[in-house]
Amino acid sequence: CINFFNRTLNMKLAVFLILTIAFATTAFGFNIANKGPNERTYVDESTFSNINDVRTEHFDLVMDIDFDQKVFHGQQCLKMRTQRFGVNKVLLDIRDLKIFNVTDYYGKSLDFKIENPNPELGQLLNITIPSEWFPFEVFYLNITYDSSPDASAVTWLTKEQTAGQKQPYVYTQCQSIH
Repeated sequence: CINFFNRTLNMKLAVFLILTIAFATTAFGFNIANKGPNERTYVDESTFSNINDVRTEHFDLVMDIDFDQKVFHGQQCLKMRTQRFGVNKVLLDIRDLKIFNVTDYYGKSLDFKIENPNPELGQLLNITIPSEWFPFEVFYLNITYDSSPDASAVTWLTKEQTAGQKQPYVYTQCQSIH
């Protein structure tokens, strides 16, 4: 009886763990596909980014909020790491941003373009990086931009629309459709 109980408990635990792993890998928007013994590919249908080639490890954000123009003036520094040899681009998801420049750690301008492969998902910022960077090498990107006054995830309130009616207010809310 104890042997049967232990086997049943172990089977239930195994099924629970398998279902938990399956849920975790699908519920959070990505799947893991094994390519070989040491290589995994992450697939996320809601992004244009090349997460299998580069990873963001850290970011610093400096932002000024312009209530009169209803825009954010921002500069973001991304600490990234290549995941493969020969990576020559970084793909980032954006929406309604005016990109002024993209530079590396030393201030050297990098080529970039904004593409619209699927307007339902936003836009793609395609940044060209030196392809001689080795796998797992850390590099930095500095991106200077302005948001659009019509950015869909930003709501601007005048001071008259707030409880105290003394200061304007802004908040962001991005739903899964963005």
